[in-house]
Amino acid sequence: MSTEAAYFMDYRNADGSVASMCGNGVRVFVRYLRAVGLVDDYAAVATRGGVKRTWLTDEGDVIVDMGLPLALADRPVATAAPSIDAVPGVAVQMPNPHVVVPVPSRADLDALDLSRAPLVEPSLPDGQNVEFVVRVGPRHVAMRVHERGVGETRSCGTGICAAVVAAEGAGPDGSTWQVDVPGGTCRVTWQRSGEVHLAGPAVLVGEIELDPAWLDRVSS
Repeated sequence: MSTEAAYFMDYRNADGSVASMCGNGVRVFVRYLRAVGLVDDYAAVATRGGVKRTWLTDEGDVIVDMGLPLALADRPVATAAPSIDAVPGVAVQMPNPHVVVPVPSRADLDALDLSRAPLVEPSLPDGQNVEFVVRVGPRHVAMRVHERGVGETRSCGTGICAAVVAAEGAGPDGSTWQVDVPGGTCRVTWQRSGEVHLAGPAVLVGEIELDPAWLDRVSS
C-alpha cells in the first residue's frame, strides 16, 4: 500500500483480467468510504495506476484527479459494425489503454453493434478499451465504449477522460467538457498543469455481505 494513501482499490474486469484502475469505480469507492465515516471530504486512494486524489463537492459529486494522460504515437485503425469502417483512432493511456475513434453523427453512434469487440489494427500491447465519440456541441461529446475483458459498458471513467484528451487538440487549457454516456453524464477538466479531473455523481444503491471464506479464497 502506498504511504500516500490509507486505502487501496483493486479492479478486475468481468473476465478476471486486471485493470490499472477504474475512474468511476474509484469515485464510488470514495463515496462508500465517506458514507461509513472512514474519510472526510478529501481522500487519497492507491491503485495499480498510482495514487488518485479525490474530493467531494457541495453538490454531492465526487471528483478524482486522474493524473497526466499519455497520448501514444500509435494511430490504430478501428472497425465496428455496421457503419464504422476502418477509422483511424487516437491511442491514449489514462492509465488504462484506450483507442478513441471519431464517428460522423449521433445516428452512427447509436447504430453501432458493440456486442462484439471492435477490430483494432494494430492492437495495443495490452489490448485496449475502444471509445466511439461524436461531438454534439462546444466542449460536449457523446460516447459509447467497448471495454477489454468486459464488452460494452454504460460508462468508463478512464475512457471518458481519454475521449476529452483526444478531442482537445490544442492541449490542456483548463476548460471543462461534458461527456454523455448511456449511464449518464460526467465532466472532465484538463487542467493547464496537465492533470485530468473527472467529476460526476456517485450514488450507493445497495449493500452486500461477503463471506470471509470467499475473501480468503480470493486473496490466496
